[in-house]
Amino acid sequence: FDACSSAKPRKKGQKRIREPRYAIQTRSEVDIMDDGYRWRKYGQKAVKNSPHPRSYYRCTNTKCPVKKRVERSSEDQGLVITTYEGIHNH
Repeated sequence: FDACSSAKPRKKGQKRIREPRYAIQTRSEVDIMDDGYRWRKYGQKAVKNSPHPRSYYRCTNTKCPVKKRVERSSEDQGLVITTYEGIHNH
């Protein structure tokens, strides 16, 4: 995730350019795993058909656009699904 990325402002009528997304499934008892970056939690949301909430994080580097979502699989409670959106620019 160490490539450069820049957020481009969009003009009226243009579609938003989607950042690349990567989903990783890990078997773990803890929700947060060390991936080499520091994260700030900015939200949490209840997920349908799951007793576990989905958590939302942002990279702590102020100019970095990367976000991640962490949730438990509804089919297998032992799986943690981490979805990264964007590419780190630092």
